[in-house]
Amino acid sequence: ARLGGGYNLKDYFMEARAPLVEGAPMADLLAVNGSYRRSEYSFGPKTDTYGLGAEWAPTKDIRARATYQKAVRAPNVIDLFTAQGLGLYDLANDPCGPNGTATQAQCARTGLPANLYKNSFLDSPAGQYNALFGGSTLLKPEESKSYTAGLVLTPIRNLSIAIDYFDIKVEKVIGNAPPGTILNQCITAGQFCNLITRDRFGTLWATPQAFIVATNQNLGLLTTKGVDVELNYAMKIGAWGGLKYNFNGTWLKENLVEPIPGLGRFDCTGLHGAQCGVPTPKWRHKLRTTWETPWNVDIAATWRHIDDVAQEG
Repeated sequence: ARLGGGYNLKDYFMEARAPLVEGAPMADLLAVNGSYRRSEYSFGPKTDTYGLGAEWAPTKDIRARATYQKAVRAPNVIDLFTAQGLGLYDLANDPCGPNGTATQAQCARTGLPANLYKNSFLDSPAGQYNALFGGSTLLKPEESKSYTAGLVLTPIRNLSIAIDYFDIKVEKVIGNAPPGTILNQCITAGQFCNLITRDRFGTLWATPQAFIVATNQNLGLLTTKGVDVELNYAMKIGAWGGLKYNFNGTWLKENLVEPIPGLGRFDCTGLHGAQCGVPTPKWRHKLRTTWETPWNVDIAATWRHIDDVAQEG
């Protein structure tokens, strides 16, 4: 497939499901399934993703299921090909300038010669410094691993209950580190120093040759764990037709975000904001009731509930 911007993709995939036992005592069904996908991207990466699953139903009314999957998300054309260009970011002062607290050895990591350490012209009079923003063709696909385990119960006629636990981890999340964070990490931890270029004056602002690379990178990590619940029930109401109820709910145990390796993980459960992004409520559900009238008309009402969330920080 051609995805635009000179970005091509080739996919090869297969799926299989094999029932091992059917209709036996304590094994009304025992089955396994698997899938595999090979993806080749024109910008370089080749990925292998796969999934494995199993189902066991000791009786027709009880079914246990479990899956493991490895998946990827390839960078899109925006991640890859957004035009790169110099922009400005705010910084009170260069940590290697006269008002800075970094040592000469730490400043050497940023490419500052010893004879320019603590020079007054390292500080921008406007408090703004150069950074290179945009996409990057060096990006690799994001990778995830997920585990699920659940039960499906049919305790009475027309009632089904499904409970599933999920555990998902995403690595190499595509994003860009703030230039100020890159500079601070280089000075304090020796991280990202290759992204810093000082000009011949030692500054990070005076000429176009001075900048911090803040283009898209494979940086972050996301993990989420929780439980999904689904209930379905149908009942007749005589000459008035029937009622159907559908309930879907999700309880979030944790939603950890690590935007930049080494800066710690934030549990965004019940929060939203700059680090956490969109709101992630602890609990949410939807209940839909449908009246199937005898006049070929269905009438439905839905109740949607989302727990309150707070702004982070």
